Amino acid sequence: MVDNPVEVSHKHQIRRGDRLFEPINHALITISSIAHAASLIVGGRTHKTAQPVFRTATRWPDLGFAIPLRGPLELALKNQKPDLIEIGVLTDPKKIEEPLKNPIVAQTTGFELVLSYTMAPLFIMYFERYSVWLKAKYGQGHNWPSVLDFARVVRNAAAHGGIDFRNPGVRDVKWRGLTYGYKDKGRPIIGTDLHIGEMLALMFDSNEALDALKAPVL
Repeated sequence: MVDNPVEVSHKHQIRRGDRLFEPINHALITISSIAHAASLIVGGRTHKTAQPVFRTATRWPDLGFAIPLRGPLELALKNQKPDLIEIGVLTDPKKIEEPLKNPIVAQTTGFELVLSYTMAPLFIMYFERYSVWLKAKYGQGHNWPSVLDFARVVRNAAAHGGIDFRNPGVRDVKWRGLTYGYKDKGRPIIGTDLHIGEMLALMFDSNEALDALKAPVL
């Protein structure tokens, strides 16, 4: 968690009524709540700047996210929702640790694992409704675009605590260099292979695939 301004290459813009709006809004409310509480416990204060940001890297050196810590939470307390959510894509995730010098940051980085588990039910909520639509329109997962078949496996792993392949002959699923198959049955991936940054990336990539299929907003 940092208050410093961050450089981003571009921003994912999510508007009310978009497919990702509800799960991302819920995620930001949760992240903001935990971040402000952690800062208060460790440093005796919450973030005072106008636009505090939580930076998270991913397993890929060229991808990271700048997640706003103010906006959705304050609106939720008033029973309101934002019209627009923006999540920045970091220009250089390798620099993510360079400005993190203050003690509050140093003592609150451990909460990222908690957020990984917090994201799991939100991912399930997001993907499950489209899983039903995909099955009705295209049949089993091997007929789906590869990123959506991968997301299906992640959804099942999030729900069952680990990879849940049941057919030894099923094909492997692949996405951004990650591969899962029957050999991985039972392997936990949330909080190990996939943290909050990877799950956000998967949500954005699967959303683009659903757009390409002209899927409805459910």
